[in-house]
Amino acid sequence: MISQIFNPSTDDVIFSVKTFAAAVLALLICYTFDLEGPQWAFTSVYIIANPLAGASGSKALYRLIGTAVGGAATVTFVPNLVNSPEILSAAIALWIGTCLSLSLLDRSPRSYAFMLAGYTAALTSFPVVDAPDTAFDYATARTLEIGVAIVCVLIFNTAFFPKSANVVLSKRVDGWLSDICKLAGDVLRADGAQGIVASLSRKLAAEAADIRLFTTHAFYDTAEARRTAVLSRELQRMMVALLPVVSGLEDVIAAFRNSRGGIPEEIRKILDDVTTWMNTHTALSEEDRDAMWSRLEGIAQRGSEDGTWGGMLARNLATRLQDLVQTWSDCIDLKNGVEPRRTRSRLLARLGLTAGAQRPSHRDYTMILFSGVTAALTTALGCFIWISTGWATGAGMVLMSAIMMCFFAAMDNAKPVIRAFMTASALTAVISFVIQYAIMPMIDSFAVMMAIMAIVCIPVGILAARPQTFLIGMSVGTSLPNMLGVPARPTYDAANTINSSAAMISGMMLALVVTILIKTLSTEWSAKRLLHAGWADIRAIARADAASDFTPLLHKMLDRLALLAPRINALPKGTAIAGEDMIKDMRMGFNVLELQRGMDILSAREKGLVRAILDGMASYYDQKLRTTGPVTPPKQLQEALDACLDELVHHCSTETNGISRACAALRYSMFPTADDFQPTPTQQLQERAA
Repeated sequence: MISQIFNPSTDDVIFSVKTFAAAVLALLICYTFDLEGPQWAFTSVYIIANPLAGASGSKALYRLIGTAVGGAATVTFVPNLVNSPEILSAAIALWIGTCLSLSLLDRSPRSYAFMLAGYTAALTSFPVVDAPDTAFDYATARTLEIGVAIVCVLIFNTAFFPKSANVVLSKRVDGWLSDICKLAGDVLRADGAQGIVASLSRKLAAEAADIRLFTTHAFYDTAEARRTAVLSRELQRMMVALLPVVSGLEDVIAAFRNSRGGIPEEIRKILDDVTTWMNTHTALSEEDRDAMWSRLEGIAQRGSEDGTWGGMLARNLATRLQDLVQTWSDCIDLKNGVEPRRTRSRLLARLGLTAGAQRPSHRDYTMILFSGVTAALTTALGCFIWISTGWATGAGMVLMSAIMMCFFAAMDNAKPVIRAFMTASALTAVISFVIQYAIMPMIDSFAVMMAIMAIVCIPVGILAARPQTFLIGMSVGTSLPNMLGVPARPTYDAANTINSSAAMISGMMLALVVTILIKTLSTEWSAKRLLHAGWADIRAIARADAASDFTPLLHKMLDRLALLAPRINALPKGTAIAGEDMIKDMRMGFNVLELQRGMDILSAREKGLVRAILDGMASYYDQKLRTTGPVTPPKQLQEALDACLDELVHHCSTETNGISRACAALRYSMFPTADDFQPTPTQQLQERAA
């Protein structure tokens, strides 16, 4: 932290100076027009400010909406319930809990508006309980002053050294594509140990989900940048599709290596060619693309006609390589700002995805409700302490406890963060006390006061510029103006200042106590819930009577993988769930859906064989849900897969090809050490005779 202050980057210094200048301008406007709470404008600048212009724009919009909605709640609650403090407290607590739950349901940048609407109602309600007739004026003043802060931030972010979110987005996408290219190259060359995708895919899935959220900020850049943001969203969609493709390639190549015949020379050559092309990070020409596509089609066709285990593997490998070639080509086109025209619909159609389809995310309704209820109970408890003790500044304790519970609701264990926030706030209280009573009495002009503030605020802005120290920077930057009050006509009441600072820190302490006693969850427990949700989905699909859409499974499970990644990585190596591979489970779900989709074209006997596989998959995942330790796929499931493959091995029709491919994929993925599949001699003789 110290090194960042004394050795900051040029961008960090520019951001800090711009932020402080915007805060000074907002404060000056509030003083000029004699607005009620100038410190709100100063504080809001530091809350809204972001090194990226687009990110500031999106956060500013959501903050204004949330503040207006929270103010409307104040105007509704306070005049009608002020004579019943207990009911008013309960209403505000329920409002905070409800708004927090809605924000956790959304999980996009706009969720900030829901969360802010919740605790803004407390911020604008409690200060006016003694004068309910001023509720409208008070809420309006807060909204107006936040609006002033927003305008000032946008002026400085767009007019002076603007930093586009699209530039950062482009760098992040390039880095992600380089990582997936290296991973795909290792898989195609069969370098490294088996299971290489399992660990790296967690990191890549988390980054892909984060990049999608980041594109929201890019929409608030220039009009020209919005088209880039739209293409970036579509690029992220294709990036998501790459992960199961690469994971599937790892399994089928491993199966080839373990088979009796090994990897044929033709397969090795195409793997090398695809690897070489991907490393160029350029799109294929039409001629080269058609040539590669023809080679893969030929391998797949010959594999289907061969009827041996090696032929099945060749067919599956060629299909996965076609998916990889298509998806990687589209990623390169989208990265270069070109709308793909050729084959993108093939993979999406095969997976059951459609353009513009909804992308549902994982939602743990139980935990969302738990977080909302916990925030509401913390607020209600704070109100009880405030009312029962008659603490003059007790409202500050309630406000801060509610804010802490909202800010860190999505964390499994927020104790370290709240402690850090509380420590930074205590330090800020000391600094503000010194400034207010040792320095401010000697200040006789606005310029001098701002010069004193700059000594603290510019280093704070430098800390807020980087994710590693953002929490400390934001804590000091938002607490200092409130503790100083920065009024136009200051009143030096040391007892009230100490009391107010104590109330704020007490609120953080209350949130910390509630978090320790009620809301501290183990990382392993949270990871298990995510895994179980994915397994339950696959079990439900296997037991379904009709085919389901791939879209919810793809995006919900990739979203879970993004949520699971940091949790799995934080667990010790020996933990039971540390070795679980959700992306492999996701591919199992795809194959189950492939079987479900093809049921209508099968004969009664074939349907019975497929139903036996689906029942076996449902039982396997049901056992995983009910068992704490590792679960081995049952031998009966392998027998059911072999029986189905034996029935379909000589069906070369397009209709049954997908089912046969799904059966083969399930076999080599779930039973990687099993012997090669052998069709019955009778069927082989019949085929030769025909």
